[in-house]
Amino acid sequence: MPQPSDPPPSSGPWTAVHLFHQGDLDTLLLEAVVPALTGLARDGRVLGHFFLRYWEGGPHLRVRVLSAPPDGAGAHDTARGLVARWNTWLRDHPSPRSVDEAAYLGFADQAAAREGLSGYEPWRALHDHAEPRPYLPEHDRYGTGASLAAVERHFMEASDCAEALLARRPPPAERLSAGLAVVLLTWAVVEPDPRRRLDALSAGAKAWRRMLGPAYDTEAFDRAYARARPALVRRAGQLLDPEAGQLPDPAARARPEGPAGPVAAWHDSISRLHATLQALEAAGSFTPDLAALRDDPSLLALPSPRAALTANRCAHLMCNRLGLYGPQEALLRHLAARAAADLHTAEAGGHRP
Repeated sequence: MPQPSDPPPSSGPWTAVHLFHQGDLDTLLLEAVVPALTGLARDGRVLGHFFLRYWEGGPHLRVRVLSAPPDGAGAHDTARGLVARWNTWLRDHPSPRSVDEAAYLGFADQAAAREGLSGYEPWRALHDHAEPRPYLPEHDRYGTGASLAAVERHFMEASDCAEALLARRPPPAERLSAGLAVVLLTWAVVEPDPRRRLDALSAGAKAWRRMLGPAYDTEAFDRAYARARPALVRRAGQLLDPEAGQLPDPAARARPEGPAGPVAAWHDSISRLHATLQALEAAGSFTPDLAALRDDPSLLALPSPRAALTANRCAHLMCNRLGLYGPQEALLRHLAARAAADLHTAEAGGHRP
C-alpha cells in the first residue's frame, strides 16, 4: 500500500482528499466520510464539503472540504486528520481487488475519450487508500470570484441532498426516479419555453448517444420508455409545468422528490445557482469558454448559454453523486426527451395526457 503523505500546499480554505476503494462507495461515503465531516462541522472547523465519484487512478471518492475562517488556517491540520481517520477505516474495511491494471487501462482509454481528455492518471495500484490532493477549481468551466463561489456553494448543497437520499439506501428504481427528476427539473428552471426546452432535452440525449457509441442501446431504451410511458409522461408534466405544481402526488412527502425531500432541495439550489449565473453572464462577469461547457452546438442558441449549460452540467454531477453512471444517465436523458416530446405533442393537441 502507498505510504501516507502530507497534504499538498493549501488551496486557501479548501482541502481535497481522494479515497480509493473498490467496494461500495455508498458505504464508504455514509460510514466514513459523512460522520467525520459532520463532527468537524459541529465543532466549527469546517463550513461544508462536496464529493464526486470518479474513475481516474481507480474507483474512488473525491472529497473537497471547506475549512472555517480565519482564512482556512486549519485546513492543513484538518486534511492530515481526515486522511489518517479515513485510512484507518479503509484498512478496517478492505474491499475486493476487482480492478487490476489491465482492466483499468481498458476502461480509462474509453472514459478519457468520452470526456475529451488528452490523458489520464497512470495505474498506481491505489487500493483502500486515502491521500491528499491539491484542490484545483475548474476555472475554464466556472470562472472565478462570484461565479466560482456560487458553483461551489451549489456543489456543497447538492452533496448534502445526495447524502440525504443515499442515507435511505434507495433501491435502483428510486435512484433512477430521482435522477430523472433532476434532469427534468433542471430544464424546467433553465428554459420556460416548451419548444426550446424539448430541443435542449433532445440535444442532451443525442450528446449521450455520441459519447457512448454502441453502448447507447436505443432499442432497449425505447422498450423501457414504452413500458412506463403513461407514468413518465405524467411525471414530466408535473415536473416541467410550474403551474401544475411540481410535486402534486399526494404520497410525495414519503418520497425523495417530495416537498421536503432531497430532490426538491436540489431543485431550490439549482434555481438559485442558475439565477446567479444568469445575472453574472448578463453583466459580463461570467465568461467561461463555451467549449468547456458545451453538450451540443444547438444549446449555444439558448438565452444565457453559459448559465444554462452549467446548470445542465450540475444535473450530470448530481447523477454522479447518486451513483448513476454513463449508461444509466443516458437512459434517463433518453426517457426525459421522449416524455417531453410526447407531453409537447399532447399539449399542442389541446389536452394533457
